[in-house]
Amino acid sequence: MKRLSLLVIISCVLLATPLFSAELSPELREKADHALQSLDDTIMRINSGICRITGKTIRPNGDVIDDDIMIAFDYGANLYRFENGDLKRTLLTPEYFYEVWNLNTDHVSVKKSLASAPKATSMHCHHIDVRDIFRFVPVGAIKPNAYQESEFHLQNKEIIKVGYEELANGLIKVTTASPPTVSDTEHREYFLDKNNGYTVRQIERSVGYTYELSWKKINQTWVPVSYVFKSGPKYGNFGVEWKIDWEQVNEKVDETFFDLEEMLADQEYDANIYSGKPGSPGDVIGKVSNESPLSETASSSENVSYFRYFLVAVGVILILLAFGKKIYDRKRRA
Repeated sequence: MKRLSLLVIISCVLLATPLFSAELSPELREKADHALQSLDDTIMRINSGICRITGKTIRPNGDVIDDDIMIAFDYGANLYRFENGDLKRTLLTPEYFYEVWNLNTDHVSVKKSLASAPKATSMHCHHIDVRDIFRFVPVGAIKPNAYQESEFHLQNKEIIKVGYEELANGLIKVTTASPPTVSDTEHREYFLDKNNGYTVRQIERSVGYTYELSWKKINQTWVPVSYVFKSGPKYGNFGVEWKIDWEQVNEKVDETFFDLEEMLADQEYDANIYSGKPGSPGDVIGKVSNESPLSETASSSENVSYFRYFLVAVGVILILLAFGKKIYDRKRRA
């Protein structure tokens, strides 16, 4: 009886052990390392650019946001600009991080924090790192330019490779497990396209998340041109469906893209800069024009009126001079 109980216990332990726990052979582990490192090398070649993202975001609460996002970035110079219509605008410079609120109102405000510790909020939309877009999830606060700190970029140190398989048409499947320091083990399956820069085509996570991408080579650089994320029913149905159009890749971005006043040039009113929460005392920043169209129209009308008065006055003077000349000529002939 004791032997039977022991056998049952051992069987349960074996069944509870993840199938992925078996270690890869040195040869397969080397191939898995090479595949993920090649993907890392490919996406790290994206250094600067301008792109527009269109599509939709489905938030966990069920709200659907129509996205029309513009991103301009130069990672080497630590410059990043993000715009999603009237929902959010942010600007990262080597010194400061600016987050704009209340666009197209008379209460436009800018929250300012140090670039070393940008305090981005998650209201309405999230920042997007195009190099790390295949890990984007529309929950939580994500600060810009955070790729260098991502788990994936440190994959050689932290992520454990537990599976490697070569599929048809140049596809490779690499299975990873979360580091031993993490309490809950999670597995991910990366489907990489070996024939196209080891770009990631799909990711499936054991928590139920799926990611799908397509890529295009522009200026000798692979960049994502579409992205779909689905959460699955376990954590509620939310996700994103995006198309990504590139204006330029790895070319010098015009420095005016990273000018705060230029970013606010389309606003009718001045903006107040705050070092903390919007509403606290702060300095007013400059703006291209702080006059409303109504004031400009009124000013133009006044100028027109003055010009008309001037013309009338000139006309009266000319008439008087003409009469004066006639009178002078008559007296002279007399």
